Amino acid sequence: MKIFHSLCLAALVLASGCRLRSQEVSNEFELQAQSRADLLATDVARYERDCVDSAPRSDGCLGLAQTLDLMGRELETAGQTDTAISAMRRAMSLWEKMELDEEADSSQAKDYVGICMKLAQTIGVQDPQASSLLETARVKIQSLRQAHPKDSSIAHLAVSVWREVGDLHVRANSNQLALEFHIQSAGLLDSLAKMHPTDSTLNAQRFQAWELAYRDLETIGAMENSADVAHKALAASRVARALDKSDPPNSVLMEQELNALNWITLAHASAKTWNLADKEQREAVELARKLFSADPSDRRRRMLLADAWMRSADFDCRLDRKNQGKAAYMALPVFVDSFPEDPWAYSTKSKAFADLVECVDPPAEQLDYARQAAKWADLESQGSPSQDLENALGTLSWHALVNRQPTLADSAARQGLALADRRGMLESARWMELNLAHALLDQGKTAEAVDIYLTLGPKTSWSDNSKTYAWFIEDDFKQLEKAGFTHPDFAKVRSALKQR
Repeated sequence: MKIFHSLCLAALVLASGCRLRSQEVSNEFELQAQSRADLLATDVARYERDCVDSAPRSDGCLGLAQTLDLMGRELETAGQTDTAISAMRRAMSLWEKMELDEEADSSQAKDYVGICMKLAQTIGVQDPQASSLLETARVKIQSLRQAHPKDSSIAHLAVSVWREVGDLHVRANSNQLALEFHIQSAGLLDSLAKMHPTDSTLNAQRFQAWELAYRDLETIGAMENSADVAHKALAASRVARALDKSDPPNSVLMEQELNALNWITLAHASAKTWNLADKEQREAVELARKLFSADPSDRRRRMLLADAWMRSADFDCRLDRKNQGKAAYMALPVFVDSFPEDPWAYSTKSKAFADLVECVDPPAEQLDYARQAAKWADLESQGSPSQDLENALGTLSWHALVNRQPTLADSAARQGLALADRRGMLESARWMELNLAHALLDQGKTAEAVDIYLTLGPKTSWSDNSKTYAWFIEDDFKQLEKAGFTHPDFAKVRSALKQR
């Protein structure tokens, strides 16, 4: 439903005069908000008469500020953004003139914080003025918290303020500050949940708050410190699930618990505490199975199960349960094949076979799985340059070398380097150029191989700037010799590199 509404609200008349203009209200919801704003405009005119020439704290000025606040919110809902901002700014100006005291005027001070928050959201958080408004809200709510530490309504408002300020720091790439505010917000929600243990909405909000803190840690790269945050997110998600009485169980809450379990797993993996990671991941697999069983047609649930399954298989391999890990990896492509083929299916198969390379010992078996990983990565890429395919080809070239198949090693390395060049990332793929040199050496093309060794040798490695490629050439030679690959020209290359 669309109507054209002639807008001449009392707030604008009183603030800056009225100019008629047509405003389009596009649906019933906005129409109702606009109607409420029109009614409030009448109250604004009445309060304005009472406020004129009155003290800032008079009933008329107080009523005017509160009504402008309400009208601004209704106008924002109605899509009348500019008019809404005018009304909210007028309300803020009135609150500021009252010089509110946090101890005695807590109700009005909360309204002031609320209008700061709403105005920041309405003008757009990217606007520089939003930063100033949120900082004002932060300072005021801090004072209110100190004056009324047991007031739960102030605590709830503080949660919102700290979250918004944290989000603002995320957008400014001030991620450490973002983390501090998000943790404050989540910690306060935990305290509120203790006061209201049966409030399912509150406990769901707890998870979302701790998730923001976890994302900050991801951005900072401080995953070694993420376990505590992840455990708090898990505790919140489990309380929310326990309070859930829906049938079937709320899948969103189940996914939140699954996410938290995955975060804990990754924290343990970062710390290389594999046994702890394995325990949490087994719980994640079971929860993912329950989600999937409830709706096998849901593509997202299929992906969640495959991801949990693959991570659990990885831990089997790391904990020397290689037969168990191999069986899990081999079952994964079968699971994926039961659904229509798409890029996700190809990607999952490629990753499963790539992980299998690391889980088995026989060189011939490793080479077979490396071929499979490259095959499915190629199908996933659909002809576009892909880092996954590039890495799969590099791995294939190495295992072809170990199995003394230099022609395959040569071909795979060249294909991988060509992809890296197409992506503009050739420098990051120089390790494959070493594989190419080894393959050339094994094909008797010594001069070409030595040229690559001597060109790359003195250069600093892209992946580790504390080492040159000469270090990696020597490390490759040692690994190849350990695998039974010997060549008389290794000694010549070593000697030439030492003279560089």
